[in-house]
Amino acid sequence: MVKMLVFFAILAVACSKEKGEEPPPLRKVDSQAGVQPLLGQQSKAPVKKSPMPGQVAKMPDDEVHRGMQGEFLSPHELPPSEVEGEGVALPLRLKGLGSLEELKDALASMGNVEKDVAQDFERGFRLTFTIEGRDYEEAKKLMEGVLKREPNLAEAYRVLAFITLSENFNADGARALYEKALSLRNDYKEVHYALAVLYLLSDREKGKTHFEKAMALGQPDYQNLARFYGTKLEQKEGN
Repeated sequence: MVKMLVFFAILAVACSKEKGEEPPPLRKVDSQAGVQPLLGQQSKAPVKKSPMPGQVAKMPDDEVHRGMQGEFLSPHELPPSEVEGEGVALPLRLKGLGSLEELKDALASMGNVEKDVAQDFERGFRLTFTIEGRDYEEAKKLMEGVLKREPNLAEAYRVLAFITLSENFNADGARALYEKALSLRNDYKEVHYALAVLYLLSDREKGKTHFEKAMALGQPDYQNLARFYGTKLEQKEGN
């Protein structure tokens, strides 16, 4: 996780210097909370304590990081926003990446899958993106089980890609899973946006292609990637 934080912190600084901009503001990620049992339902069961996999480590003491204030927020996270109501197990943010809004869109895109497949997908999605206490290990098992029954679900590959990146910062593995998701569903705006983030340093042209596709599909630019890529639409509006 430290490697991921350092990479994206350096990425933010490097890209900002290239554009003559200040680095994006750093935000704090909540670190501790409990995992509740089932699918957004209310529960009185004891809370299982589990550290957030996104827990922030101490900033390295080097020239790049010394001028930074606060704690770093992964480009795959969002600033705090409205969340599901009190008493909901594994609550999600209402909007944004990994939100309730995305979950509903994913379930709708999956079509007429078996009820148990949809339930396992929802639980795996919530365990991956909940704001209270994530469990990537269980989420991964659930998504792999979903794919055994429904091998062409782009939505399951999208979740597995996020887990792959978050657990070990396996960028190559995450890219392969995101690309698999796009081969099954080319209009997956969240996946195009995620690839725009991943390609920002390694392949700016590919990243721009995915960024423009995401914008054309209506994906909000939560990480302000337009500073680095821009879009034809924005250029027309500016004229």
